[in-house]
Amino acid sequence: MSELLEAALEYRRKGFSPIPLRPGEKAFPALKTWRHLQTEPWTEEQIRDYWTRNPEANIGLHPAEQNFIAIDVDSYKGAEVQQDFAQLCVEYNINYQECPTVTSPSGGTHIYMALNEKVSGNRDILGNRYIDTRSTGNFILAPPSRDKQGKQYKWVEGKSIFDNPIMPLAPKRFVTALQNDSRKLAPKDVAGQVIELNADFKQTDGREALMASIVFWIGMEFARKTNAPPTTAEWIQLAWPEYIAQVAARGGKTLDDDQRGVEMMMSKISSTTRKISTMLQNGEPLDNPDFKKEGLMEIELTEPIEPKDQTITASNYQLTGGQDIPPRQWLYRSHYIRKFLSATVSPGGQGKSQLAIAEALSMAVGKDLLRKQTPLLDKYKVWYFNVEDPIEELARRVEATAMHYGIEQSDIEDRLLIDSGRDQKLVIARENAGQIVKVSAVYDSLLGQINEYGIDCLIVDPFIHTYQGISENDNNAIGEVIDMYKALADDGNCSVEMIHHSRKLGGVEATAEDSRGASALVNAARSVRALNRVPKEALERVGVDEDHRRYFYYGAGDKANLAPPPAESNTWRRLVSVDLGNATIDNPSDQIGVVTGFEPPDAFDGITSWHLKQVQTAIAKGDERVRKSNQSEFFFGYLVAEICGLEMGSKVQRARVQQVIKQWVKNKAIMEGETKTSNRKIVAAYEVGEWVE
Repeated sequence: MSELLEAALEYRRKGFSPIPLRPGEKAFPALKTWRHLQTEPWTEEQIRDYWTRNPEANIGLHPAEQNFIAIDVDSYKGAEVQQDFAQLCVEYNINYQECPTVTSPSGGTHIYMALNEKVSGNRDILGNRYIDTRSTGNFILAPPSRDKQGKQYKWVEGKSIFDNPIMPLAPKRFVTALQNDSRKLAPKDVAGQVIELNADFKQTDGREALMASIVFWIGMEFARKTNAPPTTAEWIQLAWPEYIAQVAARGGKTLDDDQRGVEMMMSKISSTTRKISTMLQNGEPLDNPDFKKEGLMEIELTEPIEPKDQTITASNYQLTGGQDIPPRQWLYRSHYIRKFLSATVSPGGQGKSQLAIAEALSMAVGKDLLRKQTPLLDKYKVWYFNVEDPIEELARRVEATAMHYGIEQSDIEDRLLIDSGRDQKLVIARENAGQIVKVSAVYDSLLGQINEYGIDCLIVDPFIHTYQGISENDNNAIGEVIDMYKALADDGNCSVEMIHHSRKLGGVEATAEDSRGASALVNAARSVRALNRVPKEALERVGVDEDHRRYFYYGAGDKANLAPPPAESNTWRRLVSVDLGNATIDNPSDQIGVVTGFEPPDAFDGITSWHLKQVQTAIAKGDERVRKSNQSEFFFGYLVAEICGLEMGSKVQRARVQQVIKQWVKNKAIMEGETKTSNRKIVAAYEVGEWVE
């Protein structure tokens, strides 16, 4: 018995109607007519006869005695599809984790739920592109069918209909929404009155979309009459009553009942204001018939009434001495601070991700690993969310850093949380019809995890991949995204750090103002630091060869709104290689870059006032090696190197000698002067200044 025949028989025994499909196909029935199988499923004998003659025919499933609906999610189309599905599950209380689930060869997902009433299958359900349903009127391709390349559709382990013969029931609100999905509102004569769609119709009318539609329509009507968008107060005065009327006519709750209404409407007003203002500036017509909304109230332009909650009053301030004001809660140095946003900016490949991991571990163990393990004020819970790299790569970096600093699990306990965007997409906002929309499911889950685990610091790496469809150069739009993260820091009582790329600089040193795209992030963050390679000349002065320059960088905190930059703001860092010790027979061990603190060696290490006194004495006794030119055989540097025990054979050592001379001149122990050559030519030279004691 073939695998497909055996599966088709089992499906029929479970109450499904197997539909034979062409081999390698998912949408083409093998029969000229198959509609009769919707009401008259084949018997086991008919199934056995067909698949014995056609052993490679695929299987499509249609409801029979077992009524079901399958949600077909094309998650491989991108993160936005996955976010849409997550939002769908939250809005309609779909517990997909309990449902029988199929994975397709392309990376799609089929989720099965039971039904107790008929629902027609449909495409792009509830306005969500690439999310379809299969039920009455169509079929869903079932395992172990194969695609054209011979790759198999498979049940997720432990989640087949054979493992779970009693499928979870699809939520009533979801079913009602699907039944109403294809129906259209008829025109109405009175504002706020609508045709009843379904007796059970409550919150399935897309309240946010309804609000956006009303705000946009009112803005367009107002602009047509006044050649300008409404003020915020006028918009609220006109839009809010109409929104309440429209939702009330449907028997539902407004977003205000869910304590989200004002915030949502202000967001819609902000984005719609930009859109209408742009249309007016560009001279675009405002009489497009698509903008007309039948049945909505006619706008009457009257003198606007300021809502009470929009008024502003002045507050008298009394000096108290300041002792009773809670101090700022710094978590790590003068960068990470509770309830505020901070950012780190640098070109790619500079080491900002490794730095974030080292600082995350520092906060988790309560010691500053980059500054000789100086104790911090406390131990903190840190959530590092890398949006780009797989969890295996993040594990390599964390383990290598812990290995280098001798950190064990007992040192961090439960205070370090690591997640990858490859496993779960962190997209907090996206653009929809010209408006910036918060992905509530993502924001709420982030906040929920922060509160549940008591997280003190969230590090997002990088910021640019946490929003979709939004131009990174649109300052207003990026500002709205940043406001969401600021709200997260405030609502979660935590520090939020954003790792961000700088624009292409062509070798020029990066500053906070060189962050990629719009400046909204830098403007909103309370502390911003820029990472740069240590200049070649600086490395030479401290004895580091140019070949090793790529391992050294420094962080300059050039925007600190809450505290002045620390004295060591231009702090050097060095990447060292750590052998992870994970070699196998086929692959060598990984060498992982780990960030360490680096204190540049002092040019005067080992050089004392005794050496200076010896140099001064040699000059006074007439040593010819006093000339300023380093091209001369009597260059002063040769005398200094000889007395101080330094070598002049390398460029690095010569740079150190020059630094010593420069400091002695600055201290006036050595002075610039002149001397005569053997042919009595006057050249620049050094002479004794103030004698050292």
